[in-house]
Amino acid sequence: MRILLIILFSVSVLSAETVRVISRTDGGVSIIYPVKNCDFNKTQKELGFEGRPYKDVDKSLIPTDRKYRNAWKFEKDKIIIDAVKQTEIDNKVAEKTLYERIVAIEQKVNTLEAVK
Repeated sequence: MRILLIILFSVSVLSAETVRVISRTDGGVSIIYPVKNCDFNKTQKELGFEGRPYKDVDKSLIPTDRKYRNAWKFEKDKIIIDAVKQTEIDNKVAEKTLYERIVAIEQKVNTLEAVK
């Protein structure tokens, strides 16, 4: 029984993955997902984020829903969604949907006029 517990604990520790969350100048975040032999500091510098605030966190803290990815910001050791940016994203989606519906209606009208 003791051996089984040690194996389960080892697997959970090995599956944890650390990522680096970097605060950008625009208020958003960039995330570095490591690859084998990743040097976070070197990668951060190569990406142009040298000197920017960052926090190394467990990958499980990164939201899985990326719909509002451009509204993410990092506060108090977690990623939150900026409400203003979220509204802007929703408005852009609504505008696009409305535009697509108008175009579809115009195409139907043109088709009906061509049939006459």
